[in-house]
Amino acid sequence: MSTPLIAPMTGSEEMQANTPRQKTYGSLPTINGCNEAYQHADADITLISSDGFHFKVHSYQLMASSPVFRGMIHAGALSQKQKEVTFTDERLERSRIVALFLDICYGKPLPPFPHYGPNTYDELEGSLCDLISFLQKYDCRPAIEHLRLYLGSWIKDVNSSPADSLVLAAKLEDQELAMLAIQETGLSEDLDNFGCSTELAYIDGSSNMDLSGMWYDRFIEIPDDYKYALLRGYRYERPFIDLDTTNWEAVAKEFGNVLTAIHNRKRPDKQ
Repeated sequence: MSTPLIAPMTGSEEMQANTPRQKTYGSLPTINGCNEAYQHADADITLISSDGFHFKVHSYQLMASSPVFRGMIHAGALSQKQKEVTFTDERLERSRIVALFLDICYGKPLPPFPHYGPNTYDELEGSLCDLISFLQKYDCRPAIEHLRLYLGSWIKDVNSSPADSLVLAAKLEDQELAMLAIQETGLSEDLDNFGCSTELAYIDGSSNMDLSGMWYDRFIEIPDDYKYALLRGYRYERPFIDLDTTNWEAVAKEFGNVLTAIHNRKRPDKQ
């Protein structure tokens, strides 16, 4: 991934830019629940989220977390007293995502995953999937590994949703986590349909790994290769599936076999 340029831009270029731009003028920070923990008195750089909230942090934390941020900071005028990085992506770089990123950088615990209910989708899909995209965009490899461990521990929680975990594992391109999520699958979830129409809604009583019973929004979040491997895993374990007695370890094993074959086909040099 290339390092974003921080040279002066025209007004139209700034409006179109989808990467942070570094500034050297100061402004009063706006404080809310997301950024109040990041107002360090000895901060040497300020991050401004796309929704306008300021995070006063230490540049060494950013440089340690990402070669992209390290390149941006080294390319700037380090002798200047006040430095700012303004984010512009309204989804990936909003205050919620910047705060989660900084929580990882500063070694703070990430918030617990929500239990089943109407807030699950917003919290998990709206924040954590965007956090993964943010970390991938800026090549934040240590933070990505931290998130893998976080997700791996949560999958085994009795209150976790294996289908949510599968979505995140796929976004992380982590086959082992996806297999673990499948192995931990239960029989059903007590979910509402989040306003979906009948045709697109979750089917009551469905296993949370039953693709035919998922609501449409979740179904389309899972990449095709993962869905295909899961379907073939079902078929391998039992031609006519009885969800009450399904051997999920066998499903996960075949899922892994099929997904490996798909990925090898995409990369002929790996065969």
